[in-house]
Amino acid sequence: MSKLPRITNAEKWAQFVDTHDMSDYWEDMIPVDPKEFRIVRRSKTAVLLEIPSKQMDRVRELAKRKKKPPQKMLQQWVSQRLRDESAAM
Repeated sequence: MSKLPRITNAEKWAQFVDTHDMSDYWEDMIPVDPKEFRIVRRSKTAVLLEIPSKQMDRVRELAKRKKKPPQKMLQQWVSQRLRDESAAM
């Protein structure tokens, strides 16, 4: 019987559950009261963004310099642009 890994990140845990047969870990699980949990609706939507390779290389360079993930930098830029556009209206 396999041991459940110690995962504290919700997204990583969801990925683990989606990719593993949880019956292999049945003995490691503890019962929980569903009333202790609340459903949280995500306010994000995933999108596929096609960016020319040279531009993406530049994004990676800037992200590395700022010690941020490139995805986070792109999210921040899009958010800032939307705020600027809204303010200009």
